[in-house]
Amino acid sequence: MKKSDIDIAQYTFILYRLGKMGVSQASVAIRLGVTPAYINMVIQGKRDGSDIKDKLAKELGYASWTSMRCAVEDFEAKLRGADKVHA
Repeated sequence: MKKSDIDIAQYTFILYRLGKMGVSQASVAIRLGVTPAYINMVIQGKRDGSDIKDKLAKELGYASWTSMRCAVEDFEAKLRGADKVHA
């Protein structure tokens, strides 16, 4: 994936989680000490964001970015009509 490509599954999943929690990207950005624009680029997959990924995952209720990515992959598989990727 090129830096200009959006990781649609990740973006959709994170926006869905934020919406279910009643939390905005801007409020998460403030708590993490970054700009809303930066958090949006990380969520889209356009920026690496290694400095905040685990913190962002914890805001969404996951232990780490890796565990959240597993949930994203399961979400994407469900949208395609496949079984879960991860047990």
